[in-house]
Amino acid sequence: MSAADASSAFRPVTGTEADWRVCFQMPARGETVRPSVRTLTLYAVPEREECPKQLLGTRRIGMPDLVGERFDDASSALGELGLARAAPFHAHTGKQLDSEARDLAAWQVCRQQPESGTEVLTWTRVSLWLIGPGDPCTAPSPSAKPKPKPKPQPKPKADPKPSYGTSGGGTTGGTTGGGSTGGSSSTGGTTTGGGSSGSSGGGGSSQGGARFGQSCSPVGATATTVDGRPAKCYMGKDGLARWGYYSG
Repeated sequence: MSAADASSAFRPVTGTEADWRVCFQMPARGETVRPSVRTLTLYAVPEREECPKQLLGTRRIGMPDLVGERFDDASSALGELGLARAAPFHAHTGKQLDSEARDLAAWQVCRQQPESGTEVLTWTRVSLWLIGPGDPCTAPSPSAKPKPKPKPQPKPKADPKPSYGTSGGGTTGGTTGGGSTGGSSSTGGTTTGGGSSGSSGGGGSSQGGARFGQSCSPVGATATTVDGRPAKCYMGKDGLARWGYYSG
């Protein structure tokens, strides 16, 4: 009887290896043989491995549970299985760690990929997420930042009201309606008793020297502009009375 590696690794196997399992045999079970002519060959793999799907097939390894182990112990376990050295990452940030720049031997394994029990091949890339000695695997919750107070919006400035007319050049708002001043009677348009002469219409008094657009009072009063045109006191849409052209 002889023993051989059942996988394509062709590792030496002795008949006294107790931690190897038999996967195949030659001659096969039930085959009629002459013991003096044929040799029984047992094809086996280490107990921690899965039997290949066919004789001399690719090695199939059950991924060990490495969570909670130190990084150096986890690396040794992977090396004994023939797996490549694991790639280390920080458990909180997820960034890859440089094992040459810092000593990761005592760091703890928080997560692993592939997971424990997964069947892998020898060239499978193993990733381990580590945390420093004494630190928890779960990242602490970030402290809440206060929201900034909203800045007050400036109030819009009110548009100034437009000004109308200019001052000077004539009297404004001082003429009363209802006839000529002085209290004396008039005949044929000429006043007696020292009053001023002029014509009236529409119940208002006349006033010379008015300018279009100037303020006036009362509404309905008439006057003549400095250039001789008839004017009348009108109420504007803005609530202010001003001199305007009067067609009679």
